[in-house]
Amino acid sequence: MKVSGDFTLYAVFARTLITNQLDLTVSGAGKVTANFRGNELIQGNSYKVTAVPGAGQLFTGWSGSISSTNLTLKFKMEPGFSLQANFVPNPFLAVTGVYNGLFYQTATRVIHYAREESQSFT
Repeated sequence: MKVSGDFTLYAVFARTLITNQLDLTVSGAGKVTANFRGNELIQGNSYKVTAVPGAGQLFTGWSGSISSTNLTLKFKMEPGFSLQANFVPNPFLAVTGVYNGLFYQTATRVIHYAREESQSFT
């Protein structure tokens, strides 16, 4: 092609976005919130997910393509990426009661020593 004189050249560039499917699962009673919708994510972009334990549950960590115990996880999408949020029942459930440190009120105990002294402990 031969061009002479002044001219304007226009170019149109198209970016092809490669998307990958995120395999996101939950083990136990909890849910995951995310800064995206759906599971088709653009390869190379960064995303964030947050684990939300259900009532009486503890979050034990993320497994899959990344392992972490942080509630919020940031990741970059790659082909074959998978995440699992893991939850277990909380063994330390709160119990209603009156607590006074490590000791609690009981009947008075009398301790006898060799010198016939006694003391009361609670």
